[in-house]
Amino acid sequence: MENAPYFKNKRKKNESAPETHDEGDACLLEYLAAPNQASCLLFIADEGINKQKKVFKQLGKVGQALEFAPVYSRDLNDWARSQFRRRGKTIEAGALNYLLSINSNDLGILAGEIEKLTLFDLETDSVTMEDVKLAATASVEAGVFNFIDAVCEKNSGKAIEALREVLAHGEPAVKVLILLARQVRLLLATKSLGPEAGNQMQLAGKLGVAPYTAKKLLAQVRNYSKAELEQGLSTCLETDLALKSSRGAPGILLELAVLCICHNQPLDLLA
Repeated sequence: MENAPYFKNKRKKNESAPETHDEGDACLLEYLAAPNQASCLLFIADEGINKQKKVFKQLGKVGQALEFAPVYSRDLNDWARSQFRRRGKTIEAGALNYLLSINSNDLGILAGEIEKLTLFDLETDSVTMEDVKLAATASVEAGVFNFIDAVCEKNSGKAIEALREVLAHGEPAVKVLILLARQVRLLLATKSLGPEAGNQMQLAGKLGVAPYTAKKLLAQVRNYSKAELEQGLSTCLETDLALKSSRGAPGILLELAVLCICHNQPLDLLA
């Protein structure tokens, strides 16, 4: 069962009322008390799992809960190298960094790219930068993050180039804007914390993001003042309204937003 709802909180975060069970939880608890030994029941759930819920604890007694967390940074690098070794190949450091930069951290997609690269040239044991550029396919998700990184670096030229490529691959403009606005909000939160932001792990805990994301935020926040980030957030809001009211071509509106944010331009550019 995909998107299983049984293991998430049914009440708001700040509510102190005792945990309640709806009819679905009650039925599942009843089944888990005496499960059919001849069947295999699989639940798939995304983030937001409450491991303290009774139904989750009962599931752990009669079955097994497996967490498939995203792999980041050095762990992803080591994992990719191990996949090449398993296939009898090595990869140059620069080539590996480039491969990871043009792909998401989805291990299934990355494993397919690694398999393709190991078969690309069977006459050599090493994968080079040229091999990656010729054979590897950049993911749309990675293109979006490259676009956001370029905006956070105030590199408008690189950002617009990445944006055009992402939109050409069919990514919705509104989705791209939502991800950009989220990053601006996180940068503003980091800037507002000041010295209290702490190190990578401390910031990750305070903002509820992955350590890898926190590391990026600590580096990118130096490029913007608090006032610039506040205006950047306003620009994202104005662009969202413009997109939803069809005030211009989506690509042009996003490019204008990029120029506003990167160069601290007034919002009348979007009027």
